[in-house]
Amino acid sequence: MRALASARRAATTLQSRSRGRVGRQVALDARRLKAALAIQSTVRSLKIRRPFVKLVADVTAVQCRFRVRVSCRLVRSIRASNRDAGSLRVERDALKDEVKRLKAELSTEHGLRLAAEAKLTATLQAQPHPTLLPQHQHQVQHADVSPVPPPAPATSDATDAAVATVAAAGGDGASGGGGGGDGASGGGGGGDGASG
Repeated sequence: MRALASARRAATTLQSRSRGRVGRQVALDARRLKAALAIQSTVRSLKIRRPFVKLVADVTAVQCRFRVRVSCRLVRSIRASNRDAGSLRVERDALKDEVKRLKAELSTEHGLRLAAEAKLTATLQAQPHPTLLPQHQHQVQHADVSPVPPPAPATSDATDAAVATVAAAGGDGASGGGGGGDGASGGGGGGDGASG
């Protein structure tokens, strides 16, 4: 019995060790297979990824080039619009200056016209109107002075007649009555009328 039990234990030990070695070998093969599969998948992914990455880089380069071209066109259009805006701004400033100059000229001409009108008005007010002057003088003569007879021709007979007229006027003033009117017409007659 003891020999059988010892033989059984020995056989079990051999079997367990053999099975353990086989199991460890299977596990090692599984780990190796897994590693090999990982390496193979990595290599395959690299083989597939490299063209894809290159394609993406090429597409990105093309897109960047296209965007650069579009941006350059946009920048050129913006610069052209800025130049147009600058030219329009210059033209606007020139027009503003022209309007200011025209306004200044207009105000100067208006001021000169007003000054000329004021000067003309002052001149007309300082000088009497030629059509009204004889009428005013005629009214003044009728109001203050009696009408004076027209001068006689310068002859000795006319001088004698004037002396006789003055003497007659003086005599009328001395007699009284109407000497006042004759005294207003003549210088000496007025004095005689006052004395009469």
